Amino acid sequence: LGEIDPNTGNFFSSVLGESIDLARCPEMAEQLLQKRPEGSPSPGMIAPFLASWGRRDPEAMKEWLFSQDLDAIGSGVVQQALMPLLTDDPKALIEEISPRLGVQPALREAASEAWWGWIATDGEETSAIAWLRENSALAPEIGERRAWFRYVNSGDWTPERTSRVLAALKTLPQDDSLAAFSQNFLGKISEYQPKLVLDFAIDSLPLGSRSDQTVSRAVEKWAETEPEAAIQWSLEHLESTDVRESTLRSAIFRWGREDPLAAANMARNFPEKERNSALGNLGKGWADKDPQGILSYLKEATDPSAISSLTRHAFRQFSEDRRGADYVREALSMPGGKMRHDAVRGLFEGWADSDTSGGAAAIEQIPAGTLRDAAIQGFNEFAIESDPKLAIELATRISVPATRDRELVGRGRFWLKLDRKAAEAAIRVNPAIPATVKAEIFNPTTP
Repeated sequence: LGEIDPNTGNFFSSVLGESIDLARCPEMAEQLLQKRPEGSPSPGMIAPFLASWGRRDPEAMKEWLFSQDLDAIGSGVVQQALMPLLTDDPKALIEEISPRLGVQPALREAASEAWWGWIATDGEETSAIAWLRENSALAPEIGERRAWFRYVNSGDWTPERTSRVLAALKTLPQDDSLAAFSQNFLGKISEYQPKLVLDFAIDSLPLGSRSDQTVSRAVEKWAETEPEAAIQWSLEHLESTDVRESTLRSAIFRWGREDPLAAANMARNFPEKERNSALGNLGKGWADKDPQGILSYLKEATDPSAISSLTRHAFRQFSEDRRGADYVREALSMPGGKMRHDAVRGLFEGWADSDTSGGAAAIEQIPAGTLRDAAIQGFNEFAIESDPKLAIELATRISVPATRDRELVGRGRFWLKLDRKAAEAAIRVNPAIPATVKAEIFNPTTP
């Protein structure tokens, strides 16, 4: 049956382990082991048989299993055979197999699985982490397993339990493997107790990208339930500008899914760099979910400069969804000055990305002057990669000479990096590009 249909074979081997005379189990295990193809990665029929046998007579099953060449049998078979035991009493199993880990590496997978069951047992957190401290070589393997999600649910992680775990984690030496494990583990706990994890991270974690990821993940989770508190904590505690920016950006975006108006009002008071990043990210999500809502917010704004990135990214989102033509009139009807320029520029940024030819043609619909200049500059953000020759031609039509020259130099140098031969051929013969600008494009010493 196993050769015809492995699933059926596995089912019957499991039933066999539940029903055969216990005295015959070692003999049957030998037969099933012999029928398993040598070197096969599949657990085969022996694994479910051993698991069923182990439920009935765990000591006899373990005695037989541990007498075998476990590396030849494979860690997958070993783990599946021991699964009922590590589920029922993970601490007892891991303590039993610990002395064998050095000589029987195939037990490592089962030990890693059992450890997660152990740490998930209320009251056993300190002893589980103490064991890990003595067996730190297993930390990377334990950290990579997804067993956590099989043993843990949100109700398990009370503040008291979390505090015990965090106190125990402080006792781990900060070698590379344990430090990586600790931060991976903190990321998991932050799903349930993000505020406690953040307090721990600020006091105990070393500076570095792993710590930054842990903090960002915890803030994002906290922001799902208490966005204002999570964001205020970030502003007060995160010293790294880059970390603070990325964390606030994510937190505002998450808050914006539920209450974009409140999220925008808070983000507009951030420091400039964080404000622009957070509002830009919020603008994309808000425009996608509620176009009329964000348009109303923008039109009622009293300080267009403070929400410049919100305006630009909202209109960029409209046209990235291939709806650019539907929003030309909206962009032109925004309050005059900076907001209207931001709307037009953002609209053509997204339009160049979603429909280059359609966006280029639509530029003619924008009144000549600085508004059309904004459309060209926005369009060129993406067109310089998809159609650089078109981007350069459009840049020559910018009405303000200083703006035109900066655009030509920036885009021209970018094109040179993409395809120097084509760029030189087009730029050198273009009569609309002033000679001084050409010299600046090709002069590598000019900043």
